[in-house]
Amino acid sequence: MGKRFRVILVGVMLSAMLSTTLTACKSTDSSGTTTSEPAPTSIATVPSPTTTPSPVPPTPTATRIPVDVSAVLSEMELPADIVPESYTEFSSGDWGITPENISDDRLTVSKIILLMNADRQEVCMAVLFSLDSAADQALFDAAVSDSDVLVDSLVQTMAGEGVVVAELGPVTGLEGLGDAAAGYAFQYEEGGLAVMVDVIIFRRGPAGAMATSLYLDGQTPQLSVEDLAEALEDQFQAAFE
Repeated sequence: MGKRFRVILVGVMLSAMLSTTLTACKSTDSSGTTTSEPAPTSIATVPSPTTTPSPVPPTPTATRIPVDVSAVLSEMELPADIVPESYTEFSSGDWGITPENISDDRLTVSKIILLMNADRQEVCMAVLFSLDSAADQALFDAAVSDSDVLVDSLVQTMAGEGVVVAELGPVTGLEGLGDAAAGYAFQYEEGGLAVMVDVIIFRRGPAGAMATSLYLDGQTPQLSVEDLAEALEDQFQAAFE
């Protein structure tokens, strides 16, 4: 049980990482530029026609019904066909982590999905973020694109006394994922326990996600981080596009 608990704790620590990264990106934004509004354009007076033209019906325009992004994400579930039968879903609150206690004024966490295969010591986590405004989305994208800050934040989150963290390189094949995406693989070692940690962070429209897969060194996970991210991407597209 000790090893299982420590694997879960690694995932819990990672779930709070992105907030730190976004804050770091925000603090380095010192452009301070403002955009002035263009001067109003004068409107020429058009003479009244001598005959009354037939009314032209207005051209219909597509109107997107406003969506409560956080409410949609809070109800989102992984499709059953991608979750192996050997995995069990747990409440993240049982492990001391909830959307409320890792959200802050810069980042709103709407949903946490936690899956575990106890026999194989495998853990998958998905943290879903509500990014309602263009500013939130730009900030998220900046964090995702800054690989140095992102990797440093991941390493610092996992680091600790007696812990060895090694970056193994980027997760590849993410070109078609989301509007912005990045992924990295790490090895986390503590007290003789070596855990592989694969992380993908991406955004699609007003929704962001951090997908994490943790598994023992030498194993191939039954649910990969790539499959987890792609399933979330499909759901984001269905809900918001």
